[in-house]
Formats: sequence, C-alpha cells, structure tokens
Amino acid sequence: MSFYLFWPDESQMVEAGFGNVADIPAVFDGRWAYQEAPSKYLRERTLRDFLPRNARRSVNVLTPASIQTFGESLCNFLEWCELRELDWRLLEYKNDIIQGYQKALSAGTFSVGFRGLSSSTINSRVDEACNFLQWAFGRGLRREFHVPTVKIKVKHKNSQLSHGHKTQEIEVREGRVRADPKSLRMPSQQEIKLWLESLRVEKGVTKHLMAELILYSAVRREEVIQWQVDTLPENREDWHITGNEVAVKVEYGAKGMKRYNERGDLVGPSRIIFLPLELAEKLHLYRETKRLKFFAAYVKSAKTPRERSERMNKRFSQLFLSDFTGKPVSAQTFYDAWVEASRLPFKGWSPHPGRHYWACNELLQELDRKFSALKNLKKSEIPIDWISGNVQDIIKIRIQPQLGHIDEETTERYIAWAIQQYRCGDIGDRFEQALES
Repeated sequence: MSFYLFWPDESQMVEAGFGNVADIPAVFDGRWAYQEAPSKYLRERTLRDFLPRNARRSVNVLTPASIQTFGESLCNFLEWCELRELDWRLLEYKNDIIQGYQKALSAGTFSVGFRGLSSSTINSRVDEACNFLQWAFGRGLRREFHVPTVKIKVKHKNSQLSHGHKTQEIEVREGRVRADPKSLRMPSQQEIKLWLESLRVEKGVTKHLMAELILYSAVRREEVIQWQVDTLPENREDWHITGNEVAVKVEYGAKGMKRYNERGDLVGPSRIIFLPLELAEKLHLYRETKRLKFFAAYVKSAKTPRERSERMNKRFSQLFLSDFTGKPVSAQTFYDAWVEASRLPFKGWSPHPGRHYWACNELLQELDRKFSALKNLKKSEIPIDWISGNVQDIIKIRIQPQLGHIDEETTERYIAWAIQQYRCGDIGDRFEQALES
C-alpha cells in the first residue's frame, strides 16, 4: 500500500482557525485513510516541538522543501513496513532497521527500478525513520527504540577554502552507510548541446532555459525554482553590467539559515552572482514573451468565469511557468525533465552536477589564462603544486562566491579533476576526458 503527503489549502486552514499548521502536510494511506501518528509527527517536526538528535538547533523555520523531504522519507518507510507486514510499533534497530529497511534500500529491492540508492539518500531515509520511531516512543505510542551512536572526527566544513580547517567530533548513528569516494565526471560540450536540445523539444522551452541557468551560472535547483520575476531587474537600465556579465542578487531558495526579507518571504542568505549577458537577455526575453503566453493559457483554461478571475489576480511571483500548465514549475517536475531527456550525457547526470559543469569550465578557463603567461612549458609538464595552488585561488576568488558554498571534499575533487586535465597531455575537448570514478 502506498502512503501520500497531502498539502492542505492554506487559505481554508487559516479561515478555519488553524493558521499555525496551514502549511504542514498530513499523511494518508492508499485508501485515503488519515494516518494520525505520522501526521502528528510531521506537525511537531515542522513546528520544532520535536527536535531529533541530529537536528540543527539554530534552525527556527523549516522550508517547504525540507518538510517535503522529511514527509516523503517517512512515507517511504511506512510503505516498507506495510509491504513487509511489519508493525512499526514493534521494530528494533539492528534486526529491523539495519538488516531490514537499510539493507533493502542499499540492495535496490525497495526502490524504483530496483536500483540501489546513493549512500546519502539511504542515510537520510533511515535517519528519518529512526527519528519517527524515537518520537513515537517519547509520545507513548510504542516501546523504547534505542539507536546506538558512535563518535567520529570530521573536518569542519564552511563556505571558505579548504586549508586550515579544524577537526571536530560529532555523534552519528551506528551502522550508517559509508559514502563512496566521489570524483567528477563532466560531459563534453557536444553532449551538453545535444542534451539541451532534447530537453527543449521533449520538455519545453521553460525547462530548457532553467537548465541553462544552472549550467551557466551554477545556481542551485531550488534557487532556479524560486527565481523571481524581478530577480533580474525588469528594467534593463537597472542591470549592473560589467563586461559580458550581469550581477544579480540571489536569496530565494538559497541554502542556509532562513529569514524573512522585506517582502515577508522566507529566504536564505543572499549573495551576488554573475550571469552571462547573453543568458540575462534570454531570461528577459522569456519574461516579456513566453511567460506571458503561458500565464494567459493558465487563465484561459479555467472552467468558470469566477475561477478565471481568481487566476488572473494570482500573478505568480516565480519567473518560470510550465509550458503545459502555466503554473510555476516544481522542483520534482524540473528534476524529472532533466533526467528523462532522451540525450542524457551519462547515467547520473542531474542538476547538481550541472553546478560542477560551470565550476570546471571556469577552472579551465582561468587556468588557461594563467598558463598562457608561462613560457616553454607543456601542460603535461606543469608541476602539480602549481595546478593545486592556482585551483584553490580560483575557487576562493571566483567559484566559491558564485556557488555559495564549497567544502573541503569538493575542493579536493576540483583539484584532482584539474590535475587530470593538465597532466594527460593533449586532452582535446576539455570535458571529454574528465576524471572518472
């Protein structure tokens, strides 16, 4: 049996006097029976009445995306229990969670396409299942659920560069899946061209433009989804143009501590990014033409004059509207379009590697510029410390401000990738021979 998240109508909830939970989903099963305990857990999780051991105490407000992630993980766990005919009130950590649920996720016996999930996805889902079961014990809904923990030392991550980080000791769940070593794999420019064209033809011009925004500015998927109509100023005279780039402030969908801005909208830390002028012109043209067309179709598709009037007054603040529905594109719809386009460069190509694509492109362009100042040296003869030092400088000055965050692991991956490019001699197309796992 499947389990679903149901998001209530906020305006109706407010009118009924339930404004404090108007934006929190409830859980229903496949027969549309309300699931009381899971729904109550999500409410307390969202309102911070329940704080899991691994929760960040400094976070006061959860974003809809975070709530969606917690809720979907919980539904996944409930479906597993239902399929295995197990009562979550009786489960034990080692025999049922580690040897059962986590093992099924790892082996792919409980996933779409029967493929094993990534270590981060597995750990996230199992963590949420454990959070729910510990919450249930605290509310007297089941017997005690003990999660053994171990302490490990990790290098502290921050948004700055990699050297000089201090180690810190953290407590983690015993039995978590260890992450596989990661390396970068980048598609060739020809592969990107073919994939983008298939995305445009099969999924529409809006998702095509959203993909270009990630590839050529390195914004996050959620930042694209929440890109506002006026994120790029509507009046071209207000653009801050330097050379062939336009400076833009990004805060909607930004990752990090949330706050309310002057409009009363929930946003993350703001940062200034740079768009290629050509891409800015595309966004402006879309705003002035295609977007208006899609919104008009949305209004026209209303079934009654009253509904048509309500839609006309809605005026979505998000820039990107679906070619097919005229409503804002959701994160999941965009992700599905990205990975389902027929000319996918390689398995695993998704919006997040699209940010790496921009960063690696910037790295090679800047390294080439620095390399051109050297004389009588072949790329294959460049000292590794020259590459490493320059990559770290480029990351600090150019890439980190654009991405908004770079941890030590990612920095090391960029260094390894850049060394591979320069040490392999005649590399031809720069992205053709990217570092493989």
